[in-house]
Amino acid sequence: VITNLDNRGIITCLSVPQSFRGTSPPLKEIERRYLGGLMVHNNNPVLTWCGVNSVVIQDPQENMKIVKGKSNDKVDAFVALVIAASQAMLDFDDKEEYADSFFVI
Repeated sequence: VITNLDNRGIITCLSVPQSFRGTSPPLKEIERRYLGGLMVHNNNPVLTWCGVNSVVIQDPQENMKIVKGKSNDKVDAFVALVIAASQAMLDFDDKEEYADSFFVI
């Protein structure tokens, strides 16, 4: 269904590879915003649960990606946050406005 809608131009799908290369820029942006006070987590229990289940690892070049670690539980909401951040980084025409914008999750 999604592919059909994308092919017909009804929606545009964004590919975010779940690799160091694909997830490192949005993960670093999430970290920058959270630590800089530009992102607030409104205690969504599902996001909290998935965040606890997520482990962020780094390669020797300090690129980042999410892994489940030893957990069999879900990380989907946290991965969705990374995908949303990736899209937000592309959507702003004014990069200065984006850099200072505030995110509530």
